[in-house]
Amino acid sequence: MAPNGLPTRVSPVIRRLALTACALGAAVALSSCATFSDNDAVARVGDVELGRDAVAELGGIVPPSDSTVDTAAGADPDRADATEVRQTLAQWIQVALVESAVGEKTEAEIASLDNLVERMETGLAALGIIDPEVARASYEQGVPNSPTVCLAAIPVEAEADLAEVLAAIEGGATFAEASSQFGTDPGIADTGGVILSSSGTECFVASELNPAVLEALNGVTAGTAVPIVLDGLIAVAQLRPFDELSEEGQQFIVDQSLPPDTAIAELQRLVGDGDVYVDPYYGWWDAETVSVRPLGG
Repeated sequence: MAPNGLPTRVSPVIRRLALTACALGAAVALSSCATFSDNDAVARVGDVELGRDAVAELGGIVPPSDSTVDTAAGADPDRADATEVRQTLAQWIQVALVESAVGEKTEAEIASLDNLVERMETGLAALGIIDPEVARASYEQGVPNSPTVCLAAIPVEAEADLAEVLAAIEGGATFAEASSQFGTDPGIADTGGVILSSSGTECFVASELNPAVLEALNGVTAGTAVPIVLDGLIAVAQLRPFDELSEEGQQFIVDQSLPPDTAIAELQRLVGDGDVYVDPYYGWWDAETVSVRPLGG
């Protein structure tokens, strides 16, 4: 956790740039006969090279040192395994370009795919593309200012019970204490009122929630308890305060703060003209889409 209370990691926008976290271990079988690979470099950004050994250590299939590639036929763009390798190479290239833009020395290796994600996050934050403080402020202003909802609720039996719950909270009881005292759903009470998704996460994309819940929360700042009366649900609800969320929950809010189209446009603006080489065994660097594409594709 950073000194300002925000998560130490910044939004992994890279995961939303069509760069899936996939292993290089997939086998690659591409044609050969025309263009020679460039010595030991699988990919190069400026004077920093990603070597064959670095790719091999992750289990990636590398071409023989004297391999050639048919630039007309190239790779089969429908091969899932080849696609995964190109995605990972593109991820390293993007990281190297962003690190170059912020004056950081790029490591000529891939320690792990998570390592690439972390390095990209740090670089995008340094470039000002992502601002965690802005994401936090938007979330705390409530719906509809933030695309994310982290919800707590205290279900009760009848509308008449709502006033008692609200009075307890206004009198100084924490939401968790009120949930334990008044909540009628043991499962929710056990979490201190925290509403978890089916996968166990504590935050939701707002569009995934019942529109009536969003309407009830509209204009309500984080930490404010409000009554909600719906068909089958009578409860006191709250948009949970940012500081009460886990680091993962805080990270989710930051993740959702930058639309993917904006992230891609910013990345294109920053790195589109970079000096990039990709071994034709794998494909070619497409600056317009900031990706590695198959030869012939």
